[in-house]
Formats: sequence, structure tokens, C-alpha cells
Amino acid sequence: MNQKTLPQEEITYLSSLSPSLRLARLRALWVAGWSLSEIGNSFKPSIHKATLHYQLSHSSIYLDASHPVPNPPRPPATSLPSEIAPELRRLSALAQRYRSKMDQNSPQSKANIQLTLLAKQLRSQGVPTAEIANAAGVTYRAMAKRLAK
Repeated sequence: MNQKTLPQEEITYLSSLSPSLRLARLRALWVAGWSLSEIGNSFKPSIHKATLHYQLSHSSIYLDASHPVPNPPRPPATSLPSEIAPELRRLSALAQRYRSKMDQNSPQSKANIQLTLLAKQLRSQGVPTAEIANAAGVTYRAMAKRLAK
């Protein structure tokens, strides 16, 4: 799996900081939009995101802007094309009846595969997961699990 991490310059800078300043810098990265898993994967050994969340949530130290915080590598957010929403809803309705023991040529199985491919394609184009989930008529968590496959 391709895990995203912080830029090498940022990792070097973090390793040069004292523990309290490092925590403040990590908080600044988190506020800037870096995910906790991206931050944690940058360290060797990696730091679990729950640990980072606890540390950053209970820290009251803030860092000044003397060293600029890098922006996370995200595609620009785009909105869901209106003509795709009915197709997402149709595929979702069929895919919700899909079961793993079904024939691969069943309409439910085909809809399940098509829904996953379409959702991943939309996500790679920068459409937010929440918007895809709303259009498909499913919860954010269900769509996030589908996209994580």
C-alpha cells in the first residue's frame, strides 16, 4: 500500500527540534491539513495515529510561523458532476443487496464492482468522500470503507 508521508526536509527539521517544539510543529502540520496517519508514517518506527491524536489534543504549546508548514499533497476539491449522482444511487441500491457468495455475473455483483470503481475514480479527481456518500445514499463510513479496498 502506498502510504503518504511528510517531505524529507520536514522530517529532518522535526528531528532537530526539542520534544515540546516538535509537538507544537506536529500540531501545526495537523492544523494545516496533514492527516495523523501521514504524520505518524513519517517516523521510524511509525507512530500510531491514536497516540498522535492524544498527544496533540492535550498539548497547549503553539509554534510561531518562522518555519513555513508544507501543504499536504491533495488534489483540489471538486464537486460531484450532477449527471453522475443518479448512477451512483442506482448502483448503490443494487450493491447493497450484494453478498460475497453471489455469482460474479449477477447484477448485484456487477453493480458492487462498478460502484467501487466509480467512487475511486471520483475520489481521485478530488470529489470529497462525503459528497460521494451522500449521492450514493450511504453513510460516510460505508463509502470510506469501500474506497479503502
